[in-house]
Amino acid sequence: MRRQILTLALTLTLSSCVSTNLLTRDEGYQPNKAHKSAMMANKILLESTVESLISNPVSGTAKGCSMWWNRGAITATESLAMLPSFDQPAVEGDSIEEVLDKIGMPAPIPGRVNLLIDGKPFFRALERSIAEAERSIDMRIYIYDNDDVAVWVADQLKAKDASVRTRVLADRIGSVGSWWSDGKTSPPEEFVFPKDIVDYVNEGENIKMRLGRTPWLVADHGKLIVVDGEHAYLGGMNIGREYLYEWHDMMARVDGPIVTALQDLFNRSWTLQSLFGDFKMPFRSRLEVPEGVQAAEGEYGIRILRTGFRAREVRKSVIAAIRASKHRVYVHNPYISSGVMVRALMEACERGVDVRVIAPIENDSSLMHRSNKLVAKALLPYGGKIYAYPIFSHAKAIVVDDWACIGSANFDGLSMRINSELNIGYSDPKAVKELVDELFLPDMAKSYLVKKDDFKILSGPVQRLLLNQL
Repeated sequence: MRRQILTLALTLTLSSCVSTNLLTRDEGYQPNKAHKSAMMANKILLESTVESLISNPVSGTAKGCSMWWNRGAITATESLAMLPSFDQPAVEGDSIEEVLDKIGMPAPIPGRVNLLIDGKPFFRALERSIAEAERSIDMRIYIYDNDDVAVWVADQLKAKDASVRTRVLADRIGSVGSWWSDGKTSPPEEFVFPKDIVDYVNEGENIKMRLGRTPWLVADHGKLIVVDGEHAYLGGMNIGREYLYEWHDMMARVDGPIVTALQDLFNRSWTLQSLFGDFKMPFRSRLEVPEGVQAAEGEYGIRILRTGFRAREVRKSVIAAIRASKHRVYVHNPYISSGVMVRALMEACERGVDVRVIAPIENDSSLMHRSNKLVAKALLPYGGKIYAYPIFSHAKAIVVDDWACIGSANFDGLSMRINSELNIGYSDPKAVKELVDELFLPDMAKSYLVKKDDFKILSGPVQRLLLNQL
């Protein structure tokens, strides 16, 4: 969905002529495609740019410089990775965790992970967490839609006592683009869209919703919900109808000391997106996990891995893990375009590693559907196994030997180098086995095992260059 949103935004050059209050759903009014595009471009480009100049002159400029630098890096590395002369040696270690330590990844923090696969388990858990919240609910989300599911969640938040502080931070690109996008299923006939979902949420007591600024079209694609500072949810799901009813996806509940670090990440994002956010950052209160904190029973080390204008931890961890793999690499992702990752998977196949990739048989992006086919074309001759999942899958996970990584990041240029992302990585044997047994193996059983002669697709350097940028 984010690629369609970016396309609409970039095609509009007359957005400043459109009034910002037109970006609402008045009952009975259905704007044409051009008008929708104009309204979205106005909200995403004009408003966000002006607000960023005022509130984020430093971080906004840094994001722009980082974005252009990484666009060049994608061209120089991702696009050239498939050349025979491309060679990147692996970092050696007795385990993936040792490899990640050697490349300077964040230290593990004690916690535990419980998987929530598909919409109903997650939204039931979220409903229960909201009902039981006593102090705070913090939600950082890429898409907060305006459909019946989004209103249902909003009504739960608004029903809380005023003593429960609630903050909702929604990405402007993802959310604004979704407000006029139609899913496969429609809300009930009696449902009336709110005129403005942000105003609707803000009607509640002690609740504040913000649309995050997206200078240079750099999005916050992460998903993080923290309740009472005691447990958190993260993964691939947003707040909207398709995540509950239409798509295959996954979230995880996280408990333990690591939640303190996750709460601090939310607080940082919230402060940055406030009025004059850059100027408030040096004075914000920070939450820190006590040094030397020990894992309680049932807890294990979990690394927080991010993508941002100063962090490429998801990319570095995943690529290093694949290059160091000895036994297996299982990938589950809807958008795969990283040439460096594909090359690492090919080399893993040559070493005898069991490489399996699950991607949806259908995709919400035609460009990324083509990219996934090119990945299959590259891996099949090397012995990689490609599984076509029968419906659109939005789940994002990888298992390398006995290490797992889950979260919001796709394996493409945007997620691995440009947008803000939030993943976690861990090596607890029981937790990794749960991910394999509950997500990977059942989804492989449901999928079609792709064969070499199933499709014919041509590719050239220009096409690969374009797809690597997405």
